[in-house]
Amino acid sequence: LQLNMPTVPISDLMVKGNALVAATNGRSFWILDDLTVLRQSTPEIAGTTHLFEPASADRMMSPLGGERSADPGKIYTQGLGTAATFEGQKMPTGKSVRRMLNAGENPVEGVIVHYHLAEKPDGEVMLTFLSSTGGEIKTFSSNARPDTVVAAGGKKRRKDPSVPIEVGMNRFIWDMRYPDARQVEIEDATDHGLIGPMAAPGNYQVQLSVNGETNTQRFEILKNPLAQATQADLEEQFELLIQIRNKISESADAVNRILSLKGQVNEWIDRADSDSTKDAISMAGNTLNKKLSTIEEELIQYKAIEGYDRICAPSRLTEKIREMVFVPSMADYRPTKQSRLVFADLSSRLDVQFEALQKVIDIDLPRFIDVVHELELPEIKI
Repeated sequence: LQLNMPTVPISDLMVKGNALVAATNGRSFWILDDLTVLRQSTPEIAGTTHLFEPASADRMMSPLGGERSADPGKIYTQGLGTAATFEGQKMPTGKSVRRMLNAGENPVEGVIVHYHLAEKPDGEVMLTFLSSTGGEIKTFSSNARPDTVVAAGGKKRRKDPSVPIEVGMNRFIWDMRYPDARQVEIEDATDHGLIGPMAAPGNYQVQLSVNGETNTQRFEILKNPLAQATQADLEEQFELLIQIRNKISESADAVNRILSLKGQVNEWIDRADSDSTKDAISMAGNTLNKKLSTIEEELIQYKAIEGYDRICAPSRLTEKIREMVFVPSMADYRPTKQSRLVFADLSSRLDVQFEALQKVIDIDLPRFIDVVHELELPEIKI
């Protein structure tokens, strides 16, 4: 239990919540966070796969800007109004964490899950977080998943940490967030505005699946004791943020669908080997692409993907709704009337474009497919 504590006289010990506080002679006081394992350990656990009941976790939000990357190298501002230097450190799970250099470190933010493995598992190990009623929130795996590792254009994308599977004790930290919004698959796409909403205070479950065996424990996420918002306020905030996330995903899906269709059409135009075939394909393809591009231009501004030159290249609907997520999520409070009105406006304008895209797919795409069939070319994929 000594960890990095020096050899020094201890004048007093106190258990505060789920932490052990030691008062020392000449070295200030030291805190051992999370006594979960000490409180629940029994001799029988040593030879089994065991999931400990997680301790209750406080729902603490990072300071504005405090969720910035923990990439290698020193960063001198943790968040808005927080002057502290830190550097990134890569953990064995692949997750990057921040190590403070000139300021104290708070306990980890999130739900800490401890589990014991008697032997190295043969296959995949999964940790699934569920609502109190059993609805799946998010699943993490010991295997790397391509959809969370590969980023469009080689740009940065949030990666889910892998589940540790070492023999003996293991620890996993869930950041209490739901899955992120889906991304547009284009060059230079970033994570801006895609982070999933934080779970509201309440009761939840976690499942550990190892070699076909599942263990389940319940835990509670507590409201930030400093927040004045009520439970109802935070539930309303969560519902709005989930709606925004889903609409962002719909918008990304629409853009990706358009890009896929236009890409296939352009391939057929380039593939045409005779003048008559090329003329027929070009005419039908250009007509379809023009209608798709009209919708695409309303959904996304490619020149503003990374947030540059928004005056000369005004943001479109996708960028607008991704940007608005920061207002209702920046603190623990009930969403404002203005946030709801802006979301309703952007949502309705996006729905118009989604309907227009579906109309093109239902009416114009079959016409193009007829031309493809007449020329005996491979059929288009939606």
